[in-house]
Amino acid sequence: MSKNIKTDDISTIEGTKWYLQSPVETLKSLGSNIRGLTTEEAKKRLDQYGYNELQAEEGVSPWKLLAEQFRSILIIILLIAVALSVVIGI
Repeated sequence: MSKNIKTDDISTIEGTKWYLQSPVETLKSLGSNIRGLTTEEAKKRLDQYGYNELQAEEGVSPWKLLAEQFRSILIIILLIAVALSVVIGI
């Protein structure tokens, strides 16, 4: 059931259904064991893949968020209704 995945092939690792594997199969697939990685292997993987951290993404500006609110036809209809109410109410 388990295929031995090389840690060099990230796309294969990402496509693996880990929940279908036993813990032993998972460790074998990742080239590890119950005791974890050796210091040498950990350093090698750190050099190869870098630190286990997420890259910060650029956020959406408040002005863009405000402008996107007016893309909905329902919002436009409500704004027209408000404008008509103000005009008729005066």
